[in-house]
Amino acid sequence: MSLGVEMELQIIDRKTKDLIAGAPKIFEKLGGEREHIKPELMQAMIEINTGVCENVQQVRTDLDEQVGILRTVCGELGYTLASSGSHPFARYADRIPYPDERYAYLIDRNRWIARRLMIFGLHVHVGMRDVDHMWQLNNAMMHYLPHVLALSASSPFWQGKDTGLASCRVTIFDALPTGGHPCTFAAWEEFLSTHGSMKSIETGRSFPRRCIGFCVRTSGKPRAMASMQKSFSTRKAEPASCGPKSNVSSHSLPRMRRRWDARWSSTRFAK
Repeated sequence: MSLGVEMELQIIDRKTKDLIAGAPKIFEKLGGEREHIKPELMQAMIEINTGVCENVQQVRTDLDEQVGILRTVCGELGYTLASSGSHPFARYADRIPYPDERYAYLIDRNRWIARRLMIFGLHVHVGMRDVDHMWQLNNAMMHYLPHVLALSASSPFWQGKDTGLASCRVTIFDALPTGGHPCTFAAWEEFLSTHGSMKSIETGRSFPRRCIGFCVRTSGKPRAMASMQKSFSTRKAEPASCGPKSNVSSHSLPRMRRRWDARWSSTRFAK
């Protein structure tokens, strides 16, 4: 299986520590968008991604290289970067969407729900052997979504308030009609049937497959699955932490599930 990672980073004003709509100036400095540095929904966000990697060490190397490029440019502009599921005090009403047709469509379709998406995540892409392998791992991974969320939660604050949640990001993202917990699918045809039923009331057409935001989801191609961590820690070594999850085989997942179930059974009622 191959591996790839995307990280959504916050662009921060060094003086105010608030989010700043700095993406256009960053791309101006870079001479335009790059293969591994891309815009995101809001101008106070920027995405870096790896190439197709064979292991976690390659992922780390790729991400370190892109972060280094961005840090240099941001330093010249008076910006810095941050990586957590949400900004502690920024206001989503102040955010400016990036001028892109895809993002304009997302906001037009979801309105206020999309404008609240002042959240940041880490996406892990895993290349599958074939369609059957993809659905086996897709269905098996759902049992571990609470564990992934617990390990990666990093968004306790929202617009200056302590939400009392370890991850408020998940509640914000799950408001999207195409987000949330995924379904189980036995075959590619079953997924296509479900996708075909997700139609716009206004146009009668199905949403683009790339708009489906399940926690674990196919990329829309029959030979690939994208597994998404809902939010991530600010630790620099965080990209490497996705290794054990990404490298686990579909054959070992049932054994892992039995071990977790045994631990929960022995501790569930502990005070």
